[in-house]
Amino acid sequence: VDGNIRHPLPKYIPKHIAPLFKQLQSAYWEFMVSSRKPMRPGLIVQSAYCSSTYQMGILTRAIAAQGLERALTGVMLPGASQHNDYEHCAIDITNIGDIEGKIFGTDGKPIPFEITQEFQWLLDNMARFKFWLPYFPDPKNPSSPLDQHGVLVEPWHMQFVSDAAERMVKYNVKELFFARTHAG
Repeated sequence: VDGNIRHPLPKYIPKHIAPLFKQLQSAYWEFMVSSRKPMRPGLIVQSAYCSSTYQMGILTRAIAAQGLERALTGVMLPGASQHNDYEHCAIDITNIGDIEGKIFGTDGKPIPFEITQEFQWLLDNMARFKFWLPYFPDPKNPSSPLDQHGVLVEPWHMQFVSDAAERMVKYNVKELFFARTHAG
């Protein structure tokens, strides 16, 4: 026994994180109403806590679809995923759009999450709710699809940590995403 807290469900939002995410959703909705921006449907959790067994299934499917090397840039090994960490669990969020959470522009093409108003609001506000973005752009090459450790940059992947605000500042997360979306 390793002392880690386990839950019988393979995938769920831990009890200590769910209320903070609901507060974040409510704050975003209040922003939308008060800012008089065109109404958007809001934010939802696409993925949260995943057991190691569930994570192995994700990795197996990714390897079959993409090959080992590419799969390992976007899917962590079971036990290494922040989705396996109950206390500091990661959640993947998306805007409410089509079945895959995509919002489409007037040209009919999907809009990348990191340039949506939802993501911009999250960058400014997520730390108040103890969330930060651990897979941020590489400081040496912000436009790269990989972070400085060779992992896919994931603007939808938020991790719950008590020092979220400090981490966002220490690693210049907002500035790096700004550089990434305004490059070229």
